[in-house]
Amino acid sequence: MGESAKLLGVFTMENPSITFIINGNTYSLRATDSDAISKINNTDRQHLIGLLGAVERQEQASKQTVQRTADSLKVLTETSSNAIESSTHSRKAVKESVETERLSGPQVDDLMARLVMEEAQHKKPGLTKSGVYKFVGILAIVIIALILIL
Repeated sequence: MGESAKLLGVFTMENPSITFIINGNTYSLRATDSDAISKINNTDRQHLIGLLGAVERQEQASKQTVQRTADSLKVLTETSSNAIESSTHSRKAVKESVETERLSGPQVDDLMARLVMEEAQHKKPGLTKSGVYKFVGILAIVIIALILIL
């Protein structure tokens, strides 16, 4: 795309505008100002169209990620052994994530926290002190028995 394009957004409800710099040329546009849009030279316009296309592809990828997360959450709830209790919470999360177009930072964090908590509930517990002592004791007995046999 040649030199980098910088976007500096200034958004207000009454007067939305965007100021950006492409190849050293500064433009300030509003969606309703067709004169300013027509003053963009062709090469800068092509750079801007390419950049907006990349933004649109990123938006689509983000929506697909939300949909995949919702689908995997749905599968998780359907296959869990505790389906009745967890499906109520998970289905609400799936509905919320499907209904929203794009999750904000705190919503993504909440969804990930729920997924991690559900996974932690189904995970086997780790080694305990008594389990380690039993293992060491049995190993010691086996070693002593081998020494006595040989």
